Amino acid sequence: MRLLLLSLLVVCPLTAKEMLTSEHFNHICHAESAKYDSALTGFYTDNKMELMGRLLSFPFEIVSDLTADEFFEFICTHGGTRIYWGRNKSKIEKKLNIELTDREFYNVSSKLGPDGFLEIPSAMKVLSSLRAIAYENDIRANVPDDEVKKRYGISQRTINNFKRSIQGQKK
Repeated sequence: MRLLLLSLLVVCPLTAKEMLTSEHFNHICHAESAKYDSALTGFYTDNKMELMGRLLSFPFEIVSDLTADEFFEFICTHGGTRIYWGRNKSKIEKKLNIELTDREFYNVSSKLGPDGFLEIPSAMKVLSSLRAIAYENDIRANVPDDEVKKRYGISQRTINNFKRSIQGQKK
């Protein structure tokens, strides 16, 4: 599953449906298998709130009701763009292919900066955040440092910094 998240970086220009059948995933497990689908969906579902916390400038209301597949498709389609929010709810819904209640539209509008633009995080930002969540979960689970470094290609310094931040939170 960890390789799966890193592999998403390679295939992000594809739609979510195409991601599921991409040859980049065949070495992990058969792309059509329930194991693949449940691994990605499960990881996203289990870590959705933490992921949204890392995407600070992105209003959660926009994607709160999306499934994992819909979320990845949304990010691959709109990620890395700035969209003028404006006051026309139906125009935004059509542009982003989403449905918002009046309350959600108002909440998002109130969180935007003075220029009125919504910045949708790039796929790279989302996947980097998911990767960080994965290695931080492993560090919290006391996976040996060498294995974490090998799995994620991170340095010992990154591991030590994260461990120190955990120590600081416990005090």
